[in-house]
Amino acid sequence: MKNLNRELSTLVSIRPHQYLVNFLGVSLKGDQINLVTEYCLGGTLFHLLHKNRTKLDNRTKLNFCLDICKGLMYLHSLKPAILHRDLKSLNLLLDRDYNENGIIKIADFGLAKTLTDENLNTS
Repeated sequence: MKNLNRELSTLVSIRPHQYLVNFLGVSLKGDQINLVTEYCLGGTLFHLLHKNRTKLDNRTKLNFCLDICKGLMYLHSLKPAILHRDLKSLNLLLDRDYNENGIIKIADFGLAKTLTDENLNTS
């Protein structure tokens, strides 16, 4: 519940952005709570690389890296800045087939944290 609350409060505070999975709402059914987000047709980067065993050319790799950096730059530019803290291929989604110049979007904000003076600790 703690991670769900954190993710929900983070998603609500973020305006829609091209390189982040957009939050659409919440679905309540009985005691089940579901976050409703944008559907990304291309699946996860993990699936593309490890399940499909797709070999990416250097240009595609660079484009993916740039997309991820743009998403992180946006999160870090917010006031207060948001730290994702769980960036991995399972949390990077393709908005469509990568062959169609798809965009990588950052997802899963369950471990995200806002950077405030109180938690600004380098240790």
